[in-house]
Amino acid sequence: MNKLRNAFNWIIETLLITKRRKLEGQYLTAVKIMGFILASFYVFTGFYGMLSPESHRGVFFGITLALVFLWFPARKSSPMERFTWWDVFLAVLSLTLGIYFIMNYGDFVYRAGDYTGLDKLFGWLGIILSLEAARRGTGVPI
Repeated sequence: MNKLRNAFNWIIETLLITKRRKLEGQYLTAVKIMGFILASFYVFTGFYGMLSPESHRGVFFGITLALVFLWFPARKSSPMERFTWWDVFLAVLSLTLGIYFIMNYGDFVYRAGDYTGLDKLFGWLGIILSLEAARRGTGVPI
């Protein structure tokens, strides 16, 4: 029975649960500011309804992916009290992807399937970033 419990705990700790960083100092402040901006944006637009649904999707996608890359480390050996340059790069790329979606949504609709090379690049980038964020957030099972 004890071996079964140890096996269960090993599965939970190593495969299913990813550890969130315990950020400190300026790193924690930066992530809290991003979270505050996201929450404030949705509260404001919830009351006043100023943006289109696709703009909401772009903001949510960009900032949420950026927060995942900053909160969850890429590997177990990654530092837990700060994020690395790679995490910052992926977060900036996520924000860029959200901005690109918002700025070009009208063109996507107008072209209706006739995508440019840059559209395809950002599309593949969105898929890859989404999969990496899912891997970081859920762990090995993904």
